Amino acid sequence: MTNPEKLLFYIDETGDPGSSTKSSPCFSMACLVVKSVDLHHVRAAKHALNTKLARNPDQLLHWNSGALKSHDARICALEILAACPVRIFYVTFVKADLQAASGLSDRERLYNYTARLVIERASWEARQRGLVGQIHFAHLKGFPIRKLTDYVDYLRNRPTNIEWDSLTNKIHVDDTKQRDGLQFADIAAGALDRAIRPHQNPPHRIEPSYLKQLHPVLIKRQPPETYCFKSVSKDFYPNQPWWDDVTTLIQNDQRPG
Repeated sequence: MTNPEKLLFYIDETGDPGSSTKSSPCFSMACLVVKSVDLHHVRAAKHALNTKLARNPDQLLHWNSGALKSHDARICALEILAACPVRIFYVTFVKADLQAASGLSDRERLYNYTARLVIERASWEARQRGLVGQIHFAHLKGFPIRKLTDYVDYLRNRPTNIEWDSLTNKIHVDDTKQRDGLQFADIAAGALDRAIRPHQNPPHRIEPSYLKQLHPVLIKRQPPETYCFKSVSKDFYPNQPWWDDVTTLIQNDQRPG
């Protein structure tokens, strides 16, 4: 008996959920969506990218690793990802906009609440496609897996907007090296990070070109600030200098989905 087709969600974070002066200004999660029957395309994309980078086809891909630190290598990675039968969406919290009374300045609560919004949108996508969704989070170093799984169990008994019937019972938390989908979620997260966080080199500049490369696979459901780019901080994404360009590219793309 063959396994029923599933919709797989691979989720990785960018930035950090901390609140110290050295912490990132934003904390985000990127979610890569792929049908289980199309997962072999993700594996083939990994092999193709590593081959182009003159590496062993099965080597681990990581946005901040030596192999992907150059601009050209990142563009190559994003071009290959953008040709895959996948979809991508993001959830972002701007820490400066969080009220202390919300409790989200706490590292655990911020991570978990971001995960909640991702799970919520994953369940909506699974429902829309008529498939059962299976969720895989990348394990965040220093963050105990049970902190997330206990929180998800807590949510199951609370009123939320999550369509639990559209998801499998188990939320998976995996080492990134175990899942090709998580490695490409890491790359998608890196593209977002460069679009919203100014870096010192070049000075105080963002780099939206990476995100623009991904426009064919950014989720098209409308409005984009609810589905593809979710932020609790009102107008955070629409106020980005690249917003009109990216959303126009998404809307003009002819690929379904």
